[in-house]
Amino acid sequence: MKHVGRITNTGKRCIVVFRQIYDEHGKIVDKNSCLVVETDSLPDYVHDDLIKIVESRPSQDSGELFNVLHRTSLSNGENSLVWLAQNQRLRKFATNNIDLIPNANIKVSLAKVNQIIELQSQGLSEFEISERMNEGVHEKPMAQQPYQGAISTAELNELVQKVDVMEAQTEPDREKSVREQATDLLELAKTMHNKAKELRVAAYDLAPELKK
Repeated sequence: MKHVGRITNTGKRCIVVFRQIYDEHGKIVDKNSCLVVETDSLPDYVHDDLIKIVESRPSQDSGELFNVLHRTSLSNGENSLVWLAQNQRLRKFATNNIDLIPNANIKVSLAKVNQIIELQSQGLSEFEISERMNEGVHEKPMAQQPYQGAISTAELNELVQKVDVMEAQTEPDREKSVREQATDLLELAKTMHNKAKELRVAAYDLAPELKK
């Protein structure tokens, strides 16, 4: 399940609306911060509506939940993203203070996920990404930052305008995005094929009699 997680230093459940902070052109201006919603503090009807939205196919197919929220209404008819912002439910945290929990057995830092997505966008293979991530294990981690507050009314207006502009700019590129996803899959297939060949060589070195 995408977009769901917990705040590391409090253990509170949350939904990640903005993985990073963007400008109106979709350019990342703060890659170490995100905007999340603490779900346990929501009114019951908003909580249920939001969970349904997150579980929906459009949300699970999207890497950015804010795009879906901006196109979806709550059961009371209000725009989901606008309601969250107007009611000061969007809260800013450091990305390394958010753990994504796609299922009960997996927990991964949002900062790490963002880094992987960034490397994928650069065209790196799965093997190269793994190497980069392993190198990063030895780097000094960022200090975890506490809650930084809800966004202001002025920031809300700017936020909604940014999403409007970003959606208008990305709309024509949906076909290209599909091609990019296909390219990523082909690259992954190539990497897996090469890895399979390496494993066969290693296996035959250990037990040559298995080679036909």
